[in-house]
Amino acid sequence: MSLVATLGLITNAAFAQSKAKPQNPQDLTAAVAALEARVAKLEGNISTGDLVGTYRLRRIQVEFSGSPGTSVSSHVATGIA
Repeated sequence: MSLVATLGLITNAAFAQSKAKPQNPQDLTAAVAALEARVAKLEGNISTGDLVGTYRLRRIQVEFSGSPGTSVSSHVATGIA
């Protein structure tokens, strides 16, 4: 999946979650509190429970070296944790 497609999916998901409009001050207060909690997680305030699940790793590395020993190499690694 390309970076542009990934960003598009993330953007669409974010807009889909924010379509509900608060109807009264209590709803607005709750919406702001929920948003602050989500931003706090993005800023690194996470717990072990937030990380539970299966993760897939894909790494691609390309190296270029100049003279005197000119070389090009690539490495690929995948894994599931």
